[in-house]
Amino acid sequence: MGGGVFGAVTAFELARAGLGVTLVDRDPPGAHASGRNPANLNPILGTPPELLPLALASFRLHAELQASLAEVGCGDYRLADVRRVLVWCDEAERGALDAVAAAFAGQHGFASSRLDGRDLALLEPRVAGAARGGVLLDGNRSLDAAAFNRALLEAVARHGGRLLRAAVRRIEPRSGGFRVSVADAATIDCRTVVLATGPWVAECREWLAVDLPVRPVRGQMARVTLPGGPLHVDVTHGPISLYRRGAEATWVGATREEAGFDERPTAHGLQSLLDTAAKFVPVVREATVVDHMAALRPTTPDGLPLIGPVPGHEGVYVANGGGGKGMLLCAAAGRAIRDLVVDGGTSLPIGARVGERVA
Repeated sequence: MGGGVFGAVTAFELARAGLGVTLVDRDPPGAHASGRNPANLNPILGTPPELLPLALASFRLHAELQASLAEVGCGDYRLADVRRVLVWCDEAERGALDAVAAAFAGQHGFASSRLDGRDLALLEPRVAGAARGGVLLDGNRSLDAAAFNRALLEAVARHGGRLLRAAVRRIEPRSGGFRVSVADAATIDCRTVVLATGPWVAECREWLAVDLPVRPVRGQMARVTLPGGPLHVDVTHGPISLYRRGAEATWVGATREEAGFDERPTAHGLQSLLDTAAKFVPVVREATVVDHMAALRPTTPDGLPLIGPVPGHEGVYVANGGGGKGMLLCAAAGRAIRDLVVDGGTSLPIGARVGERVA
């Protein structure tokens, strides 16, 4: 239940394992956060320490996932290496980046290097304004989020899974499984239900008495064209980043707003993005806005995802709460649910039992 990347990877992994799978979503693929983001696969920066083992495992699983998708002709979604510079504007910010540089230098496959103002200008001359230096990070990857979501759903179908565009009306426990009622009075009988609904969790409480501590956090983003073309590297200062994606546009994002389920972008949000980005990349003031969007990220109180079985509800699993790391963590979420359903356990470090955090 849910066709974002958590649900789509899970459906693919289960269908690839030979199970009969029906993926139900009322909205088009990529209509929400899974299709509206610059799709960073960054397991280290901004990751809570207790989440780091799962984040690194999921990062590695993305390479395996692409290989599996390519086997059925669905692996073309621009999975690529990406470089990022974290810029600093004063000595306090410079010192704060030391821990980030050390964290990258200490992980196999990742690296960091410190840049002074001259290095920064050579790497990307348009980084100027208040920026005085930075830390260059190597080892991360990115992908095309919307294309990835479509590729997963197509691969589910090629493995015999059914994709159903419909609203779920009710889930009723029955002997040996569940009956799922959808629009137009259709029903689906199944042994297992996976709840991958993103922030839309109220129905889970109503139908199955499963209270998921997930709330929506709105993030606004813009796609712009810059004078001189996209930046040579991704650039970040504080919460705002400019992401080089594709041959034309640059992403600018993102805000973090408590706005309930209001998924509409706002003029104030766009202006805030552009004004903040222009402080360290001044040519943003001359940019042409190609698109402005918002998405609701499913976020938990402790910032950790919910992945696993729901105790007391045999056959019910949850894959949710990826927050700003959802595109990264989906690979591990889908594999872990597959392991649990098919094998009865998983070696992936999914952390505390879901039951400790789910009512």
